[in-house]
Amino acid sequence: MTAWLALVGWALAIGLGIAWWRERRERHRACTLLQEEQRWVSELFDRLNIAHWRRNLDTQTLWWSDVFRRMHGIAPDEPAERERSLRRLAPEDRERVNRVLEESYARGSGETGYRIQQPDGRITHHLLRTVVTREPATGQRMAFGVNLDISEQARLEAILRERSSYLEAIVQNLPMGLSVFDRQLKLRVWNAEFGRVLDLPKELLYDGVDFDDLIRVPAQRGEYGAVDPEQAVAERRRLALQFRAHRLERTRPNGRTHLVIGEPILRDGEVVGFVTTYTDITEQKQERERLAQARDILRTLVDNIPVGVSMVDRELRVQVWNDRLLDLLDLPRPLLEQPDITLVDLLRYNIERGEYGTQIDPHRLLAEMRERALRFEPHEFERVRPNGRVLHVRGQPLATGGFVTVYTDVTERRAAQDTIERLARTDALTGLTNRHALPVALD
Repeated sequence: MTAWLALVGWALAIGLGIAWWRERRERHRACTLLQEEQRWVSELFDRLNIAHWRRNLDTQTLWWSDVFRRMHGIAPDEPAERERSLRRLAPEDRERVNRVLEESYARGSGETGYRIQQPDGRITHHLLRTVVTREPATGQRMAFGVNLDISEQARLEAILRERSSYLEAIVQNLPMGLSVFDRQLKLRVWNAEFGRVLDLPKELLYDGVDFDDLIRVPAQRGEYGAVDPEQAVAERRRLALQFRAHRLERTRPNGRTHLVIGEPILRDGEVVGFVTTYTDITEQKQERERLAQARDILRTLVDNIPVGVSMVDRELRVQVWNDRLLDLLDLPRPLLEQPDITLVDLLRYNIERGEYGTQIDPHRLLAEMRERALRFEPHEFERVRPNGRVLHVRGQPLATGGFVTVYTDVTERRAAQDTIERLARTDALTGLTNRHALPVALD
């Protein structure tokens, strides 16, 4: 019996030994495979120039990759210690990175950014991502981390932020209201003037507010006529969804007039939104109406005076003329109605029709007449046209450049003067030259 028990004991001992040896061999094999996998992953990260590290949270053993050391300026022979790497960070980032690391170990993952001041004075930006897992072979908690250089991304983001701030400043300081709606008619960009021009409540102006909610405010105030507000909203939404460019003037109930200009926003040929500006032109419109009234009065006066009138600006463009001018100078109406007709065009027309007689060098004459006109000097003379009509021409320069010229028909007056002078030189009975016409002898 004793021998049998001893035999059983030996058998159990041998079995346990074999099981322990097999378990140890499997564990060693698993550890070897894990080490090989970690080495393979590490080599892959190194080739991708990705800094990485791992920490055994049970043994506190820390390891850094070569890329990590180069990124943080740590020599290959320096021991891997957290404080050593934290000293490479910008001072204001150290405490936060250390806190995030501890939180990541406790939570199982984490992410944060930090900066490094390089020896040459450059500031580089980096992103740290951490994940915690258990090692299958040992069951120990392992923290793995990667550190990415995001300096170029940070630089581009800084440029975008700067440009965005410029654009925001421009938008907010525009002397007009501005709104940008996306393809779904959600408000994305606006300025304070937009709300003021349309008299919209501030609490209704926020990113993503629907077009209908905004247009409903003036609709309920009756700004689109005596129609049901919801009907007015639906109609304007239908028009807005067409994304057609438009330009119109709209006078609101308060008497203010706004110029509304809308343009679709295109990307790769497709509509992605709509931008609209709202410019208060009340004063400009009133001024236009005053100017139009003044022009009407001026036109009425010019058209009803018995003399020919023309006015040219500093570029010699004909700005004003009347029908009497056409009659006195025998000018065709279509010639004066041409856009941007100039005094030079009229002079060329007269030279070509022989108004100034036969010319050996008409181009030279035109150049001389143009040069005289550009002096804008006062002038007054009489001119006899080929048809015998005598015109008294008087030109006066304007303070703003150019000049106004008045043409008076003095044909009858000149004929009467000639008759008087002829009668003064002849005898009324004989018709012979009288003594008043004889030359006076000089002593």
